[in-house]
Amino acid sequence: RLINRGMYMQMSVHLLAKGDSIIIFDLNKKRIEYYSLQGTLLKEQDIAFDMGAIERMKILQDDATERLYVCRRVNTDSYTIEGLNMQTGELFGKQMINRPFAEDVKIHNGNVYFLWQDARDAMTRQLFVQN
Repeated sequence: RLINRGMYMQMSVHLLAKGDSIIIFDLNKKRIEYYSLQGTLLKEQDIAFDMGAIERMKILQDDATERLYVCRRVNTDSYTIEGLNMQTGELFGKQMINRPFAEDVKIHNGNVYFLWQDARDAMTRQLFVQN
């Protein structure tokens, strides 16, 4: 909570806090790096999956379970969400969100939440929950 995330956003780096460490997803080096709160590198793990287009990928954290997920936009009509094994850097358990124009995808307690554009009124967003 004390980290300036704005600097990392400009570098295409995903920054998350987990327990007593900071996790940085360095997409340029294809590595997951763990740092102590004082900034000391604790551990590194290679990302063991094809990232595809970086601008279409987002790392999500389930605050209730502290599990990490990768959300990737497949096309304008769907997204995939896959669990991230932090020991191996591999993905597992692919889920699809088959809603065009889904926005603000979040995960909480294993449920996927997102906003979706109403078919009748483009200015209205509906909240959907997917287990």
